[in-house]
Amino acid sequence: MRLMMIMLLLLPGAVFATQDAWPALYDVVDVANDDVLNIRAEPSARSEIIGSFPPDRTGIEVLRPSDDYRWGLVNAGERTGWVSLTFLVAQPGQWYGAYPRISQCSGTEPFWSLTMDDPSKLGNLLGPGGEGTGVSLSDPSSPTITATITREAVAANRRDRYAFQAEGPETDMSVVFFLQSCNDGMSDREYGIMTDILLRRDGEFSHLSGCCSLSR
Repeated sequence: MRLMMIMLLLLPGAVFATQDAWPALYDVVDVANDDVLNIRAEPSARSEIIGSFPPDRTGIEVLRPSDDYRWGLVNAGERTGWVSLTFLVAQPGQWYGAYPRISQCSGTEPFWSLTMDDPSKLGNLLGPGGEGTGVSLSDPSSPTITATITREAVAANRRDRYAFQAEGPETDMSVVFFLQSCNDGMSDREYGIMTDILLRRDGEFSHLSGCCSLSR
C-alpha cells in the first residue's frame, strides 16, 4: 500500500484524472419516455419542484454536487435548482485538470458575450498538431468581432486556471478562466467559471470580466 501511494504521488496526472470536474456536462439516463427528471428547489425529494428535464435531455451543466454527492446544482430559468445525480451520467473526457470545454461567456455593464465556435477543440493546442477554434465577441455598442485561438495554456502551479490567446484582423485578446463560483449580477443563476479578458480593439485596450458556461 505504501509503495502504491508513493507511485501515485509521482504520477499526479493519474491522480487528477480520477477526480470529477465541476462544473461538468451530464446526460439524463434511466428516466422513462413518458416521465421527466424533476428540478427541485433544494437537494431533497420532498422539496418543491421548480422545473424538469425531458428523458432524452443531454448537455445539462451541473455546477457542483450537494454535500452528500446525491444531487447536482443546475440552472433552471433565472434561478438554480437541484436534480438527482442517480439519473444523470457525466459526458466523457471531464476530469479535474482537463481543459474545460467552455461554450460561452458573458458580462454586464457593459453587456457583452463571447462565444466559442467549437468548444470541443478547446485544449487541442496544448499538444502537437492541435487546431484552434474561432471565437466571437459582441456587445450592443460595437460590431461583432471574430478571432481564432492561437495559443492555450494551463497554469503551471494550479489545475483550476486556464488561458488562451486569440487573434483576428480587428483585435487580439487574452482570456483567463477560473474554476470558481460566479454570478451575473442580474439574476439568481449561478455559474461555475469566472473569466477575465484583456482586449485590444481598434487600438484601444480594455478589460472585461464575467461568467462562463459549458452549455449554450
